Amino acid sequence: MNKFDQDVATVTSIIENGKFTTTEKMQLLSILQPSYHTSGKIEGITSVDGSAINCEFCKSMKTAAEKDPTIVCGGCYITALDKLYKGMTARHWLNQLILSETLFTVEQLKAVYIGSEYIRINADGDMRNATQARNVLRLAKAHKCNRVTIWFKNLPAMREAIEKEGKPRNVRIIYSACRINDENAAAMMEKYSWIDNVFIVYVDKPDTLRAIEKGACACNGKKCRECGYKCYAAHGWERGKIIAECLRGVNKEKRAALKKAIAARAEK
Repeated sequence: MNKFDQDVATVTSIIENGKFTTTEKMQLLSILQPSYHTSGKIEGITSVDGSAINCEFCKSMKTAAEKDPTIVCGGCYITALDKLYKGMTARHWLNQLILSETLFTVEQLKAVYIGSEYIRINADGDMRNATQARNVLRLAKAHKCNRVTIWFKNLPAMREAIEKEGKPRNVRIIYSACRINDENAAAMMEKYSWIDNVFIVYVDKPDTLRAIEKGACACNGKKCRECGYKCYAAHGWERGKIIAECLRGVNKEKRAALKKAIAARAEK
């Protein structure tokens, strides 16, 4: 039995037992593995990830995208990564299981090692439930000298967590719009004062540039380090701003089909 299989056996045994003693909770946290990124878009950031492959919410969004192709989850990049890095996505699933099955105290979460100033929540996946969201907020409280940014789509889970835990001062919360080109999602920042920014994927470069010209902040796939970690830094993007990114990884035909679907949606 390899290390991962041993970890799975330990986690499932504790969950099935259902007692979650202090000792068992510390065992679970010793298995939790945040990822420090040495390359790629979020180079220099530590991410605490769930699993888009195994999260019930993510699965429901992918199913919804079968009927509405403008739902961005239909083109989830993690599905492709799972074929290349099964060990990575499996570990993310285990992380999510740990964080979504029981609440940890702030003091217990201080034991989680974070290897960078900035922490990203949900580079993979979304909130499975409110327990996971509450643990993420408590993790931020436990590491109050770090800057933590949470991306989410699962509003009920995140809303319940905020109601019960409050919003730590070192946290930025970004709502990721479910649909491509959906600028109506910006209203979320008015409805929920704890949402700092809304991240919107635009169907093509012209639409992305138009959004930026109207005041949206430019993401567009460049590395966070090159941007100055503006989604994380205390003096980063202004609160209330849209963060715009052009849809990547689709061919010309798919992009044209999406533009038609977006136009049809606007006519309804």
